[in-house]
Amino acid sequence: MLQIKLLGSPRIIREGQEVTLPRKAVALLAYLALEGDQPRSRLVGLLWGSQAEAEARHSLRQVLYQIGKSSAGPHLRAGRERLGLEDFWLDVQVFREQVEKQDWPQALVSYRGALLEGFELEEGGFAEWLGEWRERLGRLWVKAQEGRAGALLASGQTPAALEHYLELIRYDPLQEHFHREAMRLYAALGQTEAALGQYRRLCEVLRQELALEPLPETQALAEQIRRRKAAPQVQPKAPQGPFLYPPLVGREAALEGLEAAWQAGSILLIAGPAGVGKTRLAQAFLADKGPYTVLEGQPGDGLTPYASMTRWLHRALDTNPGVSLKSWVRLEASRLVPGLSDIPPPPLDEAGQMRFFAALGELLALAGSPVFLSEDAHYSDPWSLRALAAGLGGARLIATFRPDELAPEVARRYQDWRQSQVAVWLELEPLSEPQVAELVARLSGRPAQLFPRRLYQATGGNPLFVVETLRGLFESGALRLGEGDVWETPYDETTHDYAELPIAPSVRQVILARLERQGAAVGRCLEVAALVADGSFDCTLLAEATALSDWEVSEALEQARRARLIDPAPEGYRFSHDLMARAIAEALGPDRRRLISARLARHYAGRGAHPARVAGYFEAAGQLQEAADWWFQAAQQAHSLRAYCEADGYYRQALEAMPSGHPRRFEAASRRFYLGRQVGLASPEAQLEQLEGLQQMAQTALEQAQVWFFRSMALDDRHDLAGALEASRQAYRYALQVSVAEAFYPLVFVTHYQRDLGLLEEAYQDGLEALKLAQSLTPYHQIEALLCHSLTLMLSGQPEAALALTAQAEAQMQRHTPAPSSFWLLQERVGGVRARVLNSLGRFDEAAAQVEALVEKSRQAGVQR
Repeated sequence: MLQIKLLGSPRIIREGQEVTLPRKAVALLAYLALEGDQPRSRLVGLLWGSQAEAEARHSLRQVLYQIGKSSAGPHLRAGRERLGLEDFWLDVQVFREQVEKQDWPQALVSYRGALLEGFELEEGGFAEWLGEWRERLGRLWVKAQEGRAGALLASGQTPAALEHYLELIRYDPLQEHFHREAMRLYAALGQTEAALGQYRRLCEVLRQELALEPLPETQALAEQIRRRKAAPQVQPKAPQGPFLYPPLVGREAALEGLEAAWQAGSILLIAGPAGVGKTRLAQAFLADKGPYTVLEGQPGDGLTPYASMTRWLHRALDTNPGVSLKSWVRLEASRLVPGLSDIPPPPLDEAGQMRFFAALGELLALAGSPVFLSEDAHYSDPWSLRALAAGLGGARLIATFRPDELAPEVARRYQDWRQSQVAVWLELEPLSEPQVAELVARLSGRPAQLFPRRLYQATGGNPLFVVETLRGLFESGALRLGEGDVWETPYDETTHDYAELPIAPSVRQVILARLERQGAAVGRCLEVAALVADGSFDCTLLAEATALSDWEVSEALEQARRARLIDPAPEGYRFSHDLMARAIAEALGPDRRRLISARLARHYAGRGAHPARVAGYFEAAGQLQEAADWWFQAAQQAHSLRAYCEADGYYRQALEAMPSGHPRRFEAASRRFYLGRQVGLASPEAQLEQLEGLQQMAQTALEQAQVWFFRSMALDDRHDLAGALEASRQAYRYALQVSVAEAFYPLVFVTHYQRDLGLLEEAYQDGLEALKLAQSLTPYHQIEALLCHSLTLMLSGQPEAALALTAQAEAQMQRHTPAPSSFWLLQERVGGVRARVLNSLGRFDEAAAQVEALVEKSRQAGVQR
C-alpha cells in the first residue's frame, strides 16, 4: 500500500521506503489523494495554468512519466482522459475521522502540521486550492484542541487545559475568546499577574492588527481578576421593539402605471433616490406575476467587468446543481466560471462576443423564469447589463436604480429604450405627509396626526428613513408598546408637536445610533461587513477580521438580523439596505479601515476573487506593491474579455502603485501602450509621449526592441514613413540580440515601409532575409513571410511570381488551419493579398469574388467592421 502523508512536510512511502519525487509530482499526488479521480485538463489548469495548453499538457506527461518510473507508479491510474490513485493510505482522512469520533488525543497526534507545510507552488489555482484545504483542516485542529482542553478541565487538569489554550493563541493570536479562556484558567490557578499579562498582550495585538479594543465582557473579566470580585455588568443588549415590516402605502398610482406598461409588453424602469422603496414596489408588483429571477447589483461591481454577471451565473448554477448544459454554453461561460469546462475557451474576439452573450443568457434562464428583476442596476457593471440586454430573448425585464448613479452607457441605453417606447420609466417620489400618517396608522393600529407630522418633517417622507427612525425610537425607549400593544411615548400627555422626540437629522446618524445600541460584537462584525465589496458575508469571513470565534460571530449576526440591520442571503447575510453599509463604512477610522482591508485582501486573494477586488483591498490597506501585482492581473483579465477601457484603467493603477524599480513596470507600461493603440484609447501624440517614458524604463535588448517597434507604428500613424522605417530597423537590430522569433516581425515591418517609400530593391533583399528567418520558426511565420514577399514582387512588376507565393501561402494555411489568434486574421489576410495580386494582373472578376468571399465570411462570423 502507498502511504501518503500530507500533514506537515509531505512524505510518500511505499514498503517502508520513502519515494522521492519532483514538487509538481508531489502536488499532483496530493490533489488526487484529496479530491479523487480528475480529468487531465483540470490538472493541467491547476498545476501549469500559466503555460500555453500544449506546453502544459507536455509538462503533465513528463510528471506522469516520473511518477510511473518511481515505486509509486503502480498506484497511479492513468486513463486517456482521467487520472486517479488506488490502494493508498492518507493521513488527512485518518485525522478527519478521529475528529469526527471526538478522539481528541489521537487527532492531535495525527496532525503533524499544516497541510503540505513549507510546500508552495506559484500557480494561482493550486495555491488557492491549498489555502482552502489548509483552512478547513486548521479549523478541525482548533476543534480538537478545544475539545481536548474541555476534557482536561472536566477531569480537573487545569494546567494541562491552559497549555492547549496557549497553543491556540500561538496559532491564532487574534481570537479573543482564546485569550479570555487563558485569563480564566490563569486566575483559577491563582496566577493573577499572568492573567493580566495575557490581557495586556491581547490589548496590544488587537490595537496593532485590527485597531480594536477588547470586548466589554473581556474588559469586565480583566477588571474582575484585577479586583478579585464580581465583574461589572456588561452593557445589556438593546430592546428590539416590534418587527415593523412596513406595508406598501401610497403607491396605488405607481402600481396601476406598471400594470398598464406590463400589459403593453414594455420593459419597466423604476427610478428613484436611495430608500424611496423601489425594490419594495417591484416585489409587490411581481407578487402575482409568477416566479422571477433577481439579478442584483452590489456596491463593488461597477468598475469590474462582468462582476455582477459572474455572481448571477454562480447563483443560477448553485440553484440548479447537476443541470445538463450544451458544450458550447459551458465553453463560453467558462470565461467567467472556469470550472464549467475542462477545455480553455478561445480568445474572445469581436466575432465571438454575441456567442458569449448568448451563452450567458442560456445560463441565466436555468431557473425557468420568464421574468428578470435587475435590482440596484446602478451598482451593476455595464458589461453585465450589456450582456443581459443582449441575451434577454423573450424574457421580461424590470430594473430598479438610482438615475444619478447609473453608468453613462447604461443611462444611454435606458433613455434609448424610453424614447423608442420599448420601456416605461417610472420616477418614484417620497411619501407625502398623509401617506406617512397612513403608514404609521397601519403599523401602530390606530390613526394619529401630530406624531406622523413630526416624523414626516424629520424624514422628508423617505420610507427607509421613516422605518429606521421608528426602529431607533423603539430601541432607545422613546417609543414603546403600551397596553393593548398601543404605541406611546413619554411625551404624549404634554407635547404639542412631538419636537421632544430624539430624531436624528439624517438616516446615516439613525443607522449609526442603532448599531451602537447593539453592542461591541455586532459593531465589529458589521464594520467588516460594510467593506465587503460583493455585499454578502458569512461567519468565516467576518471571524478573520473581528477577533471573534465563529460562534460569537454567528450570535452577533443573528442579533443584527433580529434588529433588521441585516437579512439572510443565499451566500450568508447582506445588509437590509445598502445605505446601512455605506453609513457604517464612512464612519470607520482610517486605521480600522486599513487593517480590515488588509485582512479582506488576504482572504479574497486565496479564494479566486476578481483581481481588481483584491487589488482595491491591498491599496486601501496601503500595501501598494501587492496592489500593483493584482491590478496587473485585473488588466490582463479585462483585456481578455474585451473590456478595454477597464483594462487601460487597471494598467494605469498598476503603474501608479509600482515603484520605479518594480520588475514588471516595463511590461505593464508596454501592455498599456499596445492596448491603447489597438483600440484607439490614445492619440498618436499621446502614444509618442508614452513611448518617451517607455524608452527610459527599457533596460534589456528585448525591451529596447519593443519600444522601437512601437515607435515605428506611432510614426506610421503620423504618416512619417521614413521615421517609421528607421524605428523598425532599430527594433530589428535590438531584437536580433534576443532571438530570431523576436527579430522576425520588425523585419517584416521594415519591408512594409520600404515598399511604401518605393525602396523596392531594399524591400526585396530584406524580404528574402525574412523568408530565411521564418524557416526556423512556425508555419505561420512562413506564411507571413510569403505574404510579405509576394507584395514586394507585385509592386516590382512580377505579379505572376507574387501569385505563386500566395499559392504557397494558401497551401500552408490549408495544412495548418486554424492559425493561433496571435497571428491576427492570418487566413483572411492570405485571401486579401491574393485579391490584390489578382487585381494587379487585371483579373478583376476573380479579385472581386475573392473579396466578396472574405466579406461574407467575416459577416457570418459577426465581424461588424
